[in-house]
Amino acid sequence: MNLMSAEALKQEIRKSSEDRALQVLADAKKKADTIISEAEGEAKNVLARRVQEAERRLEQLEKFEAAKGKMEYTRKILRLQSSYYEQVFREAESQISTLPTSDPDLYRRVLTSFFAEALERIGGNDLIVVARQADRSLLERILDELHGQMKTELKCSISPSESLDSAGGVVVHSRNLRIYYVNTFESRFATAKEDFRADVVEALEKRG
Repeated sequence: MNLMSAEALKQEIRKSSEDRALQVLADAKKKADTIISEAEGEAKNVLARRVQEAERRLEQLEKFEAAKGKMEYTRKILRLQSSYYEQVFREAESQISTLPTSDPDLYRRVLTSFFAEALERIGGNDLIVVARQADRSLLERILDELHGQMKTELKCSISPSESLDSAGGVVVHSRNLRIYYVNTFESRFATAKEDFRADVVEALEKRG
């Protein structure tokens, strides 16, 4: 039974890791290209350190697994990848959670993008916008700007909430609560994580 060589495996892990980390950043900050450019520099530094760590561990793992079957070998590699990606997710989440205070101008652009996307997705013109108490005045200014951009009448009520467990973003719902759209930092990362888990399962099935 042939096992992937150490060098080939390093190249595979390096490529998949870089692609996944950049994709996570892009998905988490959709329609906010400025966020990607701000975060890519730090993300690349994180990737470089993590890839070096992964390579050292892979060298040890290959020696240990040389005599074992391909399936178990592949599972260990995927678990290693999963652990690595979880670290990337945690560091990216930590970086994004400080955005409202670390870079208010950038956060304003992001919040505008999230707000506009939520309004577009949910439709209607009689909506409630739930957000952090700290974002109330900022959202009122953003709403005034969006009023001038919308072709149809837009009726929104901003409802600050101390109980909203979010580092930033909005939750928009109809007045009767029948439809709603969650567009927060946490919801973006949750979606990215679920997509990654699905990729892991698919990879296991293909390689098994």
